[in-house]
Amino acid sequence: MKKLLIALAVLGAYAGAAQAQSSNVTIYGLLDGYLEAGSNGTGSVNRIISGGTAPSRLGFKGTESLGNGMNVIWNLENGMNIDDGTATQGGILFGRLAILGLTGDFGAVTIGRQYTPYFMTHALYTMGYGMSWGNSANYFFDGAFARATNSIQYASPKMGGFSAKVMYALGENSNAGMHSVGNAIGGSLQYDAGPLSLNASHHRRKTTLSNTEKLSALGASYGLSVAKIGVMY
Repeated sequence: MKKLLIALAVLGAYAGAAQAQSSNVTIYGLLDGYLEAGSNGTGSVNRIISGGTAPSRLGFKGTESLGNGMNVIWNLENGMNIDDGTATQGGILFGRLAILGLTGDFGAVTIGRQYTPYFMTHALYTMGYGMSWGNSANYFFDGAFARATNSIQYASPKMGGFSAKVMYALGENSNAGMHSVGNAIGGSLQYDAGPLSLNASHHRRKTTLSNTEKLSALGASYGLSVAKIGVMY
């Protein structure tokens, strides 16, 4: 793993010095805000809120050709509150995404802060947000499992309609005897055939020496001529 991480870092540095003709950089973003006014009979509120239908964000991504079908890829994405300009994801500068990777015939290998395979099951079949009702924001989906920092992920190429992802994240706990605390591992298997899409994923994270949180998800969708039907378990 150490050799692979060093290789990615070297290739990333090489990409920055490569010919400009082989590079592709995109700046993208989305701003979403609205005015909210409400009353529950005992009190009222009037405020401007960020993220009515989707979180506001600003991102930068690019690719750099290395030849022979291989590319360096990178993506930095910042989440923000449009009402006051503060950063989301706990104030992390690029809290939504911060990845560097290699793609080729073998698939893709990425390192950094990235979406977990478990979250991507939700993104595919519930428009990326899961289902949240009232104050139970984590009733169906725990946002703490959306992204993993200090992670390395492999995504396979599609073979016969099947594709897979495997991720391992280091908790980087320096306390003696606690090195495994914070470590996480996850994966998913997906099948696509015409209008049919199926996905199964699992994620587990060691929160203490004696406790490991585990989540699993199953998703399916079928595309019709005028709509797509999706289900999650």
